[in-house]
Amino acid sequence: SPALRRQRMSGTRYLSVTEFLEHIGHVIGRTALYALLDQRAIPSVRLGKKYIIPADALERMETGGRGINHDAK
Repeated sequence: SPALRRQRMSGTRYLSVTEFLEHIGHVIGRTALYALLDQRAIPSVRLGKKYIIPADALERMETGGRGINHDAK
């Protein structure tokens, strides 16, 4: 798939919305996550209707949120 090719080329690992929610223990719902993605509060790439989230965004959240846009609207 194009996402996997881009992932291999850039060396960046991406998570699907489902994988991201599993990693954070479903502390927020899918709708809330999509709202955060739409507001660009969490970095992501949109491929058509699908979002993919760089794994390092998850790592930044786990280390206190550095690099996460807390002021997104």
